[in-house]
Amino acid sequence: MKKILLILFLVYHSLILSQNLVPNPSFEEYNYLPTDVAQGKKCIATWKFPNYPGKGDYYHDNSTSKKANTEKNYFGKQTPHSGNAYVGICLTKDFREYLQVKLINPLVKNETYIISLFISCADKAYLSTTNEFNIVFSKNSFNISGNDDLIIPPKIQFLATNKFNTKKEWEELIPIMNQNTRYKLLKNTCYV
Repeated sequence: MKKILLILFLVYHSLILSQNLVPNPSFEEYNYLPTDVAQGKKCIATWKFPNYPGKGDYYHDNSTSKKANTEKNYFGKQTPHSGNAYVGICLTKDFREYLQVKLINPLVKNETYIISLFISCADKAYLSTTNEFNIVFSKNSFNISGNDDLIIPPKIQFLATNKFNTKKEWEELIPIMNQNTRYKLLKNTCYV
């Protein structure tokens, strides 16, 4: 099973204003501290895992579980990039987990945005990691059942020459995007 850990920031950038449009970008706000893997859906505030049976994993410094603490967990260990938490998603040929969040404000047409995304491969990634990570913007939320692929084309694609396989550190992915349509939802999608 492949696990990618991530922290995401979408920042509106202009000469006079910089504002993060992603609520809970470091997954600091939670409903419950995790006690096991596959509890992202119930633990993380604001973010949604729109596919079933995908639940995602949530890791927090304050979790007392050996499976869900950042220092040591079921898939290894990783120090959070910022704050006390991070999320893990599964990416395999036959199954992938998606994340979505409603932006604080809609993207404005013809404005420039900077997206900063931090990923790290889990220590115990049993299969090779992915070489593609995509972001989709949509006006509406969505749900996916089973192992269905997301049929919305990606707005932003991150492609690795080999694979995204950094395990001990966080790898930063930063595109600069000029927005030509208004969107309210951000979806991290991972195609393998």
